[in-house]
Amino acid sequence: MRTLPRWAYWLHCSIICVLVMQCIYGSYMVWVVFDQATPGFIGDSLQAMNQNQMVNRRLYAQETWIALSTLCIYLGVTEILPRRLPSSTQSMAESDD
Repeated sequence: MRTLPRWAYWLHCSIICVLVMQCIYGSYMVWVVFDQATPGFIGDSLQAMNQNQMVNRRLYAQETWIALSTLCIYLGVTEILPRRLPSSTQSMAESDD
């Protein structure tokens, strides 16, 4: 597998860190900040939640899903796929034989 230049490695790491932080932040906002004070399932406390709070919670949930799916796709394309596909140098060497 080919090694990345130093700047590309740090860019790759920073993209992953930003997406992970976004997933953690969005989950925190959905499950802690916009959570009702009453214990139990969320369905039980929805009647007491005002519309503005519910809309904000849903927007943070959508933002979290977008960040999570982006992280999965990015890791799949940059980490998992290159390891599963044979490298181009190996396949060229095998075709020459």
